[in-house]
Amino acid sequence: RYEEPHRTPQEVLRDAIAGPVYLVDRDLRYLAFNEAYRRTVRDRYGTRVALGASLLDTITDPDDREAASATMRRALAGETSVVGPHFGREDDRFFTVTYTPAISDGEVTGVTAVSCDVTELTEALRAAEQKFEAAFRSSPDAIAINRLWDGMYVEINKGFTQITGYTAEDVNGKTSHDISVWNAPVDRERVVSGLAASGSVDRLEAAFRRKDG
Repeated sequence: RYEEPHRTPQEVLRDAIAGPVYLVDRDLRYLAFNEAYRRTVRDRYGTRVALGASLLDTITDPDDREAASATMRRALAGETSVVGPHFGREDDRFFTVTYTPAISDGEVTGVTAVSCDVTELTEALRAAEQKFEAAFRSSPDAIAINRLWDGMYVEINKGFTQITGYTAEDVNGKTSHDISVWNAPVDRERVVSGLAASGSVDRLEAAFRRKDG
């Protein structure tokens, strides 16, 4: 009769997680990792992971190593952070990684990293962005995206140009105050206060000044 080698509940749980998972000590040396993480490191960097080995030694890409070092410093200081989504070469998947300080007797003893596969969510967001982009570009209505606190233009559509006469080049890096598009600036103040109070402003009537005056 075949019997599996004895494994602790922690090991069973670790290997049951589909995404890459690992635990390092304060010196960033591996205390534990699952098979998914081992494969990810092999496929991404062509290196092997081993208990007691240095995390940074397995990361051969300088940018990745610098980013990992900075994230680990934050986690060792007690900060939990979520990084991503980033591309994982294995099966063209996207992951977010949650870095959490490992705490024992009130002391931070290391860092745990748990990856979550967000490929489907990322693809759905991309599809939604493409639909929004198509609607934004093709709408005959004037649509402008502005920074709330000062009215700086982020983006405008063709409808905005057709109605006001201002092109993207005209408003790039400028605020609605700079181009005096609000005939009565107090109307913009009404928008800002309404957004702060309820998160939206509906059916506000205001006069705008076109580029030609």
